[in-house]
Parts: sequence; C-alpha cells; structure tokens
Amino acid sequence: MLATVTPANATNKDVIWTSSNPAVATVVNGNISAKSVGTATITAKTRIGGFTATTAVTVTAEPAHGELANHDFEDGLNGWTILSGDAFTAQDVTTANDWGWGGPFNQNGAKHLWGAQSGNDSQTGAMRSEQFVLGGNGQINLLVGGGNNYYDLYVALVRASDGKELFKATGLDQESYTRIYWDASDYIGTECYIKIVDNATGSWGHINIDDVNVPTVAP
Repeated sequence: MLATVTPANATNKDVIWTSSNPAVATVVNGNISAKSVGTATITAKTRIGGFTATTAVTVTAEPAHGELANHDFEDGLNGWTILSGDAFTAQDVTTANDWGWGGPFNQNGAKHLWGAQSGNDSQTGAMRSEQFVLGGNGQINLLVGGGNNYYDLYVALVRASDGKELFKATGLDQESYTRIYWDASDYIGTECYIKIVDNATGSWGHINIDDVNVPTVAP
C-alpha cells in the first residue's frame, strides 16, 4: 500500500501506519500482512499536521487445497525427476543443520536439499517436481539458499503447456535459507511444475531448497 502526501514539495512526507485490529492484519511501512480471518482498518497519518487516510482490509479463509508431493524432501527425491546432469542426487538430501564451518541452515523439518552435500560447485543439472494444477489462493512460498545467480542458478514455477518460467528465485550467496514468496494467484487452475536449475560452475555454484509450499487442486 502506498501513501501519497501532497503538495509534492511538502517538507516532511513521513506517515505513521496503524491497524485497527492487529490480530487480523498488521502493517509496516505500508506492507500489510494477514494474520487471521476478519476485517481491519489501515490508517496512514502524516507526522506533520496529523492528516489521515484509511482503507478497510478483509482477510478471508484460505480455500481448501492439496499440496505438492514431498515438498520438503523428507522422503528423499521421491516425487522429483532428474532432468539432466549430476548437480542433484539423492545424496544431496541431508539432515545436516550446519555446513561444517558455520550455520545453521534453518531448514524446515529434518531434511532439505543441500546442493553441495555430495558434490561441488562445478556440477550442473536440473530437476523438476511432479506436475500439478495450481489451486487454493495461489500463494507459494519456499526456502532458498546457496549461490546468487538469477540466470544460471535458480528455482522456478513453470507453466507446463509451454515451459514458460512464471516466477524465479535464486540464493543470496549464503548457505542458510531465506523464505521466498510468490503471488501466483493469476495462474490458479494452470498446470505447472517446480523446476530447480544449476548451470553455474564457479564459486557459489550450488543451490539449496526446502519446504516448497504450493497449494494444488486435489486430484
């Protein structure tokens, strides 16, 4: 959410954001986070003059949905298909909490896919999940670690009909995980799959993945 302060040459354009019901929705610098079902009023108030603007936000229950098979690698690579190369193997699924010289990974559950567990940064390859129909509210989130290379080292939501990569994410040149969020609501009802790609061979040429939460249409 964006607050516009006029006139354009105002000396102080700072605003204070508040929610009438933080149990339903919170707001930080205009970014609203849903917490529970209900309605809240979001207010932006100027620091100078105390001028306000408000909007109502309604949080609805998430539609019923299925989930991606073995989305958290707790069952090894079952449900995932190696497309090419040797960057990803069953030996890369690990319960390690740290990488030897630091940590923690902060994985979800016990197991996760550590791209450098059984090999090195020179290995390349790709793998994909099973195909699914995107359902629920279309909100996807996942944990990503490893190298930062948007074009050669990434995880993507792919449209099955034409192979178009709809969303992509890469690491931050750190082993520990960062949670990534994709609003794929425009593609609800579309057949898709998750693809993990490693075409990077230099330093930080590996990717770590865990807890790929995808709302799917139940079969």
